[in-house]
Amino acid sequence: MSLPKRRWEVLLDNSKSSARSTLPDPLGFRSSNSDVEESRNTTKQSQTASREIKEKKAWETATAPGKSFFMTLFMLWMSGSGVNIFSMMMTFMAMMNPVKALLNVSSAFAAFEDAHISLLLPKITYFALNCVALGAGLYKCSTLGLLPTAAGDWISLIPLKQAIEHSSGLVQ
Repeated sequence: MSLPKRRWEVLLDNSKSSARSTLPDPLGFRSSNSDVEESRNTTKQSQTASREIKEKKAWETATAPGKSFFMTLFMLWMSGSGVNIFSMMMTFMAMMNPVKALLNVSSAFAAFEDAHISLLLPKITYFALNCVALGAGLYKCSTLGLLPTAAGDWISLIPLKQAIEHSSGLVQ
């Protein structure tokens, strides 16, 4: 007893080529040779997109010190001009963070290393912005009087003059 064949039934037997030719390809499937070429093109496109993303992230990393620079200036201004523990901590923070960043330039950009991406300009920008931030910290040290910038700060290095003449007297 065989069941009647329905309209939506399809035989998936490979031996019959006529049934195979009448069926459309499933959605998203093409049986042509251009699939290999398209996959190569999409690979190239994904590689260039990846390079562009890496370069964009490298520039974001390079300009990050500039974004925090104004907050650092605000904190230095809020700490005041008196020599106290709070202003000393803020000044130390304003000088230590750029120094750490300058010592770790290569590790900051290690994630973006690629043979096709030049990181020279982002690294120079990163270096310059950190030097500007370090300069702000040094300026704060100068306003607090912690840097020897006046002549009186070097008075101990001035040699004493030897007197050429000696006089003595007797008071009666």
